[in-house]
Amino acid sequence: MWSSRATGRTFESFGTAQGATLSGRRRVNRAERAERGFSIIELMVVLTLLSFFFGAVYDTVIVGLRSVGSADTREDLRMQLTRALDRFTREVRMARNVTFAQDQQFQFDADFNADGNSTDPGEATINYQVSGTHLNRSQGGGSPVAVISNLSISSPLDFNYYEQGSTTESATCDSTSSCGSNCCRSEVRVVVITTTVTRGNETISMTSSAFLGNM
Repeated sequence: MWSSRATGRTFESFGTAQGATLSGRRRVNRAERAERGFSIIELMVVLTLLSFFFGAVYDTVIVGLRSVGSADTREDLRMQLTRALDRFTREVRMARNVTFAQDQQFQFDADFNADGNSTDPGEATINYQVSGTHLNRSQGGGSPVAVISNLSISSPLDFNYYEQGSTTESATCDSTSSCGSNCCRSEVRVVVITTTVTRGNETISMTSSAFLGNM
């Protein structure tokens, strides 16, 4: 009896000691793992997840920046065309005498004070002419200055003309006063300007009509 109880206590003591040993080993393993840090596989998983995350963020930011850049480009082109066409329209209203009317050039004597005479001081010949990808303006024989840049290569800019009382559009007008069936410069009353500008992937087109008020 005594021997059996002793043996039971011995087994119990052995089991307790074995459990304590296993628990201690687990604590040691955790401590060693904490000291050792992440494994290579764990690092690879983390780096892969981070690459996906930053890739998504990068794509979102780039798309947003491109959208903003495209909107700014369109607005710049639109403002450039609006200012140039407004100026052209104002000046054409002061035309007293058309001296050149072609598809990419329009020249006239300006009567700024509307007194019927375009030779007063300060009044001069104004010339609008396409040169390459620019619409240049010159006054009184001075140096040309670009008023529109980035003209489209395929369809840069066109002037078209309507004679008084006519609904027929002409691309050129003859220099003589007796033009027959052709467009006469002296009879031009409306100039239509159509222009297309391109910058990068953005393209803007505008059309404006100018009425000659002093003729």
